[in-house]
Amino acid sequence: MQHRSAEVRQDLVMLRARDALVSGADGAHQRHARLGKSMGTRLPKCSSPSFAQRVKEAVRAEIRDALLPLVGLTAALSDCIQGYDEKIEELGREKYGHTALLRQVKGVGPITALVLGPFGPDTDLRRYGLRLCERGGKNAKKRAAIAVARKLAVLLHRLWVSGEVYEPLRPALSAPMAAAA
Repeated sequence: MQHRSAEVRQDLVMLRARDALVSGADGAHQRHARLGKSMGTRLPKCSSPSFAQRVKEAVRAEIRDALLPLVGLTAALSDCIQGYDEKIEELGREKYGHTALLRQVKGVGPITALVLGPFGPDTDLRRYGLRLCERGGKNAKKRAAIAVARKLAVLLHRLWVSGEVYEPLRPALSAPMAAAA
């Protein structure tokens, strides 16, 4: 068994620290929503960067003094997360060049993002997940997400080992789809 070098472990700490901040920010968003809801205010759903401004506009005057310091803390967390994102992007570019092979796949960035969803581009992987969702059942979407994640892991490993160029729609699979349309 070969242990990771001290340098690689330091880089891994960067990823874990970012993850801890993201967990904290998610928890803060939920606490804001609960506190506002207890006073009859529903906070708007929005992205993290716009959260502070949107909450300032939506929160009632009676609870503004209580919530705004928490909103400021959440904004500071978002800024820290963005700083980590930039550092992780730089690490991928400078020290871990093989990540460029993996990032060919749409939805795979410095930190792996979702692939299956209504917003994704048309790819074999997405079609596979949607076919699994169509089967229905109580947990169809969860099973499909897990199956797509597994298939994505296999795909990324294959790209890493072989150095191949990623083809989102392979000709063999896309020809029958085009004929059906």
